[in-house]
Amino acid sequence: MATDFERGAKTTRSKFYFQTGREAFWELSLINTMMGYHIGNGYKPVIPPYLVSRKTAEMAGILPRFEGQFYHTTDDLILIPTAETALVGMHSDEIFAEDELPIKYVAFSPCFRREAGAGGKRDKGLRRVHQFHKVELFVICTPQQSAVIHLEMITQVQALLTKLGVTHRTVELSEADRSPVSASTFDIDVLSKGPDGDEWLEVSSISNTHDRQSKPALIRYRPRDGGKLIKCHLLNGSGVALPRLMLAMGIENDVECS
Repeated sequence: MATDFERGAKTTRSKFYFQTGREAFWELSLINTMMGYHIGNGYKPVIPPYLVSRKTAEMAGILPRFEGQFYHTTDDLILIPTAETALVGMHSDEIFAEDELPIKYVAFSPCFRREAGAGGKRDKGLRRVHQFHKVELFVICTPQQSAVIHLEMITQVQALLTKLGVTHRTVELSEADRSPVSASTFDIDVLSKGPDGDEWLEVSSISNTHDRQSKPALIRYRPRDGGKLIKCHLLNGSGVALPRLMLAMGIENDVECS
């Protein structure tokens, strides 16, 4: 079997898997396609550390609220749930010149999530796993630039999914459904075959966090007029997550094993 949950569970635990053969090749090809697409749109490629300090996780806003959702090492490092977490720390306590902004990154990384409480038929297989690969967009900009860049990021991911031939929709999240550090979030879902027929699966969540991450991270810029330092705006979004994309493209065996 190309996507082997049974051997993943034997080797690690449930919701981990081996990927071999055609599916492994397709995933690597999609990663290269997505990275190349975003680089062509002006994003600088980066591969971040896969572990971060508690301080970095707090700056990114995932701790302490989501404490139980992530994997910790014995020396109190955290395996990243998304490259965004590491990218917030990359330029912490730095000051940019206004003319240096915006700074745009596209990162590739594995993502690690405990997914505590997940279960049921709709969470089986590749729909919800503990480790997966993702391409992530991350932007540092001025407050005046952030609304336009947010729209550009959404349009860019939509165009990528259209290029890949995947049916998708975009949904704006209410404040109650957003991360506490997000000022505005749009989810992009893809249409996939589910256990009970067609279903929508989220593959990208694109957020403008304004200065809610840059304030604790001390990411600022000096305006052209030489005035006081201003907090940058930070934006992030999947560009995109792999397992659900591959389900939607019909090139992944969604094997239901423990």
